[in-house]
Amino acid sequence: MTITIPKVLSRDFTTREKAMLVLLVLIIVGFGYYYLVDQPVREELARCEQEKANLQLELDAINVKLNVLENMREELENIEASGDMSEMKSYNASKEEIRLLNDVLSRATEYSISFSNVTRDKDQIRRNFSLSFRAESYSVLTDILSELVSSPLRCRLYDITCGRRVYIREQMVDDTDYNVSATATFYETMVGGTEDAGLPAK
Repeated sequence: MTITIPKVLSRDFTTREKAMLVLLVLIIVGFGYYYLVDQPVREELARCEQEKANLQLELDAINVKLNVLENMREELENIEASGDMSEMKSYNASKEEIRLLNDVLSRATEYSISFSNVTRDKDQIRRNFSLSFRAESYSVLTDILSELVSSPLRCRLYDITCGRRVYIREQMVDDTDYNVSATATFYETMVGGTEDAGLPAK
């Protein structure tokens, strides 16, 4: 028995078959280009764009830090130029600070001081406290506040409120006192200081 295999490939292709083969080749080349060239290039471009955006964010953050540092530098230069440079004591300077407060407030009619927990930011120590006192006159009041902010120790006052108490006897003003309350902070540094149990961790 003889089997005859048609010689399909030996015959000439028709114009339609040639066109279909060309189209098939183009489709295969197109898919190959898309998956082997176009898609990887697009993914790489997307990765580069994301990296560029991340770098821009880092650059913006660095610029913000530079602006803050520049403002701090200008502020320090202004303080130096004005001669208003107080000393930042090494931790623990609490005894000196309490002694200063008692000396300055000795001119007050009465006073109260309440310290809160010490806070720490790297090498900078903040000793926050609240303060209230009575002064017999406005000049005494301003002298006390001025002595605190211009003291040799680094002290800053915030949220200062001032009122006047009037004592009345038989509808007559007998005496007046100025009442002051404020929050404040003594600044210390760990440079040259020694850690103890009262100091929080970094």
